[in-house]
Parts: sequence; structure tokens; C-alpha cells
Amino acid sequence: MFQRLREAKTQNSVVVQVAGDPEPFRVLPLPPDGDSVFVSDLLSQTGIQRKLGRVAATVYRATPATPMGIPMEVRFHPKTGDVRPDSDYALRAGDRLKVAKAETHIGGWLGNLFP
Repeated sequence: MFQRLREAKTQNSVVVQVAGDPEPFRVLPLPPDGDSVFVSDLLSQTGIQRKLGRVAATVYRATPATPMGIPMEVRFHPKTGDVRPDSDYALRAGDRLKVAKAETHIGGWLGNLFP
């Protein structure tokens, strides 16, 4: 994983880690023109959300003091499953996006008690 992160940083790319995938670490390039790519863009354009359904995701942003990255939780709208705007992070070269199928929540009135 460390090699993939170094590769991503030097090649203007991000590492996408999908739990349960046969190839769990993929390096995906960011646009060369500097346009921003947000978490929601990456999840929809790669088909990850379509394949897994509801997902849980965390962006890890490396710093000199934390080479494994500072975790930044991606929050989703409970009804639609869309990424909430307050956590739709713009991805930077060297970021790692960890994605897994979300655990199901209890529905009905119990779901309101235990969100």
C-alpha cells in the first residue's frame, strides 16, 4: 500500500481501496487540468456505489506527521445514500479512499431511535 500511495502522489492520482474486491488497491488518475474530483464523483463514475449499493467511505489524507493519513469520514444521506455536501471532499494527489459495503441499519421506528 505504501508504494501505491507514493505512486499516487507523484502521478497526480488517488488510491481507491475497496473491501472485498479482488484487486483491493487501485491507483486512479486525477484530471491533468486541475479540475476537482469529489468523493461523490469518484463513487459514481467508477460504478462502486452501483455495484455495492449503500457504502461506507473514509478519505485518508497523508501529512508528514501521519504517513498513513488523517481519516476524514464521508457521510451519506440516510434516505438517498448520496454523499452529504459537508463531507464530499475534493480529492488530492496521494489521498486514499477506503470504501466498503455499509452495514444495514434497523428500519422503522427503531431506526429513528438508533440512527
